[in-house]
Amino acid sequence: MLVTATLDRVGSTLVWNFENILLPVSIPDTNIGKGYINFKIKPRAGYAVGDIIPNTASIYFDSNPPIITNTFNTEFVAALGNPTFTNNSVLLYPNPATHLVNISIQNSNESLKSVVIYDMLGKNIKTISNISSNQIGIDVVSFAKGVYLVEITSENHLKLIEKLIIQ
Repeated sequence: MLVTATLDRVGSTLVWNFENILLPVSIPDTNIGKGYINFKIKPRAGYAVGDIIPNTASIYFDSNPPIITNTFNTEFVAALGNPTFTNNSVLLYPNPATHLVNISIQNSNESLKSVVIYDMLGKNIKTISNISSNQIGIDVVSFAKGVYLVEITSENHLKLIEKLIIQ
């Protein structure tokens, strides 16, 4: 069945109107008789970390009183990042490599925990775990020529992915 919907904005309120929706009677523990709406908005500029936008819906069926949904709060949070584990603090050399690749953490109290090397299709080529040092040398003689991704994880679970070229 085709259901037509209209959307109107009245101030800061969005109003959807569904014509001929004809939902069947709701059956507990099933999706029968239930509907939902997903939507995105672009907030106005000026929100800061910690600001909260509450959202509640009032659902009207015919001329019956509204059904009020739970309030969903959207909180603005700081972008994820780690200023102490960056490309500047990890050295991967030589790159391009032919025989041995060295990985070391510089200017940080971090230690390496693991190194995982993937091919460009995402296949795990080599995993080295329980390193507990700030440097390691990896033999890459058996690797085919090409481009690889090296996932470097520290003891504090900080991660960095670097590109490695094998010649």
